[in-house]
Amino acid sequence: VEYGAVDFNATVIDLVENCTYSMGEPATVFPTASTGKLIIATGVLELVGAGTLDFSSVESDLTLMITQSDNNAADRLFDVMGRNDAVISICERYGLTSTTTGGAWGTILTNSLDQANLLNQVVGTQDSALPQAQRVILRDLLTKVNPQQAWGAGSVTIPDWTIAVKNGWYLSVPGDRPPEGLWRINTVGYVWDQSNQPRWIFTGYSNTWQTEERGISAWNAVSTQLSNSLGIR
Repeated sequence: VEYGAVDFNATVIDLVENCTYSMGEPATVFPTASTGKLIIATGVLELVGAGTLDFSSVESDLTLMITQSDNNAADRLFDVMGRNDAVISICERYGLTSTTTGGAWGTILTNSLDQANLLNQVVGTQDSALPQAQRVILRDLLTKVNPQQAWGAGSVTIPDWTIAVKNGWYLSVPGDRPPEGLWRINTVGYVWDQSNQPRWIFTGYSNTWQTEERGISAWNAVSTQLSNSLGIR
């Protein structure tokens, strides 16, 4: 409320106590914007893990897509993974019950709970179709995101802690899925402490921000609160 959010949902999974917390309207779905690149990376790395795709052929685009949020690289990898058919398959196999295709990777519809569960399976310890070797690759990329793009779930400031983060930001224009003229500001992140122990997952989705800065500030504030509460145990 303080930051002017209208429609939003956020999920926190406390990986120490194995508790899940939610804020906002949990059933609402939002376009992924660039957080959809996490789904693309999952699909591509599954192919690598299965031995049907040579990692060297996609390594450069994966790095650009995750660390710099490069859209051209995402377009190429979306083709490699099999586009929307692959998205549907990932949703089924990873239990993303609220996630549906939206045509392009940035318009996949999802919510914070689905993306928190996906993170737990692709960089965390929960069993899934993504082999450990490929989880290590994805974790490494997500921890090397351009610092200017590592706000929100990535803004944890506890010394020597590690954060895997991917954010999405987009000003909706006429012809987009409503609401038009407002910012989609999304964040997903997984946090480990200085001993490499998993601590929490934080994901947040909303598409009703008046400004980009307001949405980023809101998600930063949640990370600060988590650092001050879950980070002191």
